[in-house]
Amino acid sequence: MDLDQDFFEAGIGVRLPLFNRNQGEVQEALAGVHQAEQRARTVRSDLVAQLTIANRDRSLAASQLATHRDVLEPAAERGLQQARAAYQAGTLSFLELLDAQQAYARVRIRTLELERDFRLATAELSGLAGLGPYQD
Repeated sequence: MDLDQDFFEAGIGVRLPLFNRNQGEVQEALAGVHQAEQRARTVRSDLVAQLTIANRDRSLAASQLATHRDVLEPAAERGLQQARAAYQAGTLSFLELLDAQQAYARVRIRTLELERDFRLATAELSGLAGLGPYQD
């Protein structure tokens, strides 16, 4: 009799995760973290660029507004006052007075436009910086 024929062999297989530490999932999670960090760096870089441009625009608008408000508008107003005095003295025609008024009005309108531009630039900068509309 053959001894090998008298035995029946059966077994149960159990997988023990002794060496599997979810390395695939860990690597996938790390890749996701790296992607998120890269996106954050890109967003931060874009925001810094936008803030730089907005700050430059606001500074330019402030400079132009200051020049108009402090230099050009007072000069135009003095010119208008002189034109009125000359008209009343009879040395200036009515059309010349109207020209002086029109010149003053153009300067005043431009000052108001520059003030609008300054306020819009300030709002843009505040929005990018995460400030409320009334913070400076």
